[in-house]
Amino acid sequence: MLHRFHDRFGTVGVVIAVIALIAALGGTAYAATKLNATQKKEVEKLAKKYAGKPGATGPQGSAGAKGEQGIQGNAGKNIEVGTATSTPNTGECPEVGGATVQVAGEAATKKHVCNGSPWPAGGTLPTGKTETGTWSVFDTLTAETSPTQVGSISFPIPLAAKGPVGTAFAFNKLKTENEEFGTSGCTGTVGTPTAPAGKLCVYTAEEERVLVQGFINNVHEAGLATLETFGKSGAVLDGVQFEGEPSAPARILASGSWAVTAP
Repeated sequence: MLHRFHDRFGTVGVVIAVIALIAALGGTAYAATKLNATQKKEVEKLAKKYAGKPGATGPQGSAGAKGEQGIQGNAGKNIEVGTATSTPNTGECPEVGGATVQVAGEAATKKHVCNGSPWPAGGTLPTGKTETGTWSVFDTLTAETSPTQVGSISFPIPLAAKGPVGTAFAFNKLKTENEEFGTSGCTGTVGTPTAPAGKLCVYTAEEERVLVQGFINNVHEAGLATLETFGKSGAVLDGVQFEGEPSAPARILASGSWAVTAP
């Protein structure tokens, strides 16, 4: 029978048939035919030689099932932009000015905002600007106490120039109360001291145990006895002799306010 099969299909046909049989039976074909190592190699070689070309790529498989949708995040909150109002305010910021601000319709948000200091660090008092302050002299008198007392004025903001002769004026308590300022140009009070441009005005609020003419008899630049002057940083107040000779400890007291305006 094998001989008739060989005559009909030839050697190649027989080999191909064997290969087909091996492919059909899988690994058991080797055991059934009991091929030796050389025969196995020959069969593999022939199988590779006469193997057909790779078939065309098969159709693409269907898509996998769609994954589950993720959990949706919480919606964000809407933020309403408030409307702010601002009005000028000089009552809360009398020296530098400012404004009152608040969110419209919300009284609890009301704030007073003052402007910054108008004076630059290390600068001098600008022309036409006024600064004010207070002064006082107090001493306990004994028989050995000098009858002459001295006070001083210090300017928080220095001036750009000194005051020449005839620009510093002092008024005793009586003249201050009666506003007897002569031709000095000073028009203030103890509570509201003022001064014209380029001048220093010294007002007296109280005097105790001093002569009738008042405590201050001279205002001048420190280190100089020139009348009616002031320095860049302040001035010295020369006091008069106190009234009478103290037989027992007593006191001398004088105080008031001042104002200076930069020229």
